[in-house]
Amino acid sequence: MGCSRVPWPTPEALDAAPELGLLAALEATLELSLRALVAAHPALADRERPAWTLDRSPRCVAAHRFVDRAAALLQALDAYRATVASPPTPPSGPLNS
Repeated sequence: MGCSRVPWPTPEALDAAPELGLLAALEATLELSLRALVAAHPALADRERPAWTLDRSPRCVAAHRFVDRAAALLQALDAYRATVASPPTPPSGPLNS
């Protein structure tokens, strides 16, 4: 895990979409949480590790679930950020022709 995946939003980006500030903070919190979990459970960093070698304690299982859900949330953040970055599509219909 290197530096943050996405740079902080610029003042101009925040002016256009203020929610990007909190979403950036959420992403930074997720990244820090993932680093802490990997520090506590180094096996989390090895996604190729055979399932039979994994720790099945409730704590480790919960850590694996968190990692999976955090990955899905990071994908959702990327998708939202992409929609904010793209120009809006004008509505279609008889009134807009």
